[in-house]
Amino acid sequence: MDGPGQVWPDLSGPVTAPPPTYADPVVPPAPRGIGEPAGAGSLAGQGEVVVLRGDSLWTIAARHLGPAATDAQVASEWRRWWAANRDVIGPDPNLIHPGQRLRPPPGP
Repeated sequence: MDGPGQVWPDLSGPVTAPPPTYADPVVPPAPRGIGEPAGAGSLAGQGEVVVLRGDSLWTIAARHLGPAATDAQVASEWRRWWAANRDVIGPDPNLIHPGQRLRPPPGP
């Protein structure tokens, strides 16, 4: 029951908490889709690419081919990336993980 002097909370606006932030244990935070060459080491000279959050085989292949690549060329190239790295990626080419190290496919 309402009585004199009773105070109710203000329900006029939503109460929101800031979204939680999570640290990626594998790679540092980075903008989406900027897979970059692996850091210093013997494999880095071979053009190895470290998968970052937001990457896909399509985006990695497109970056490898350059901005003049057509969709048809990228569609062909991402399959070559999968074939060259199937031992790392596994049977599902749509499922790559941050931190995986991929080798470019051999030859043009």
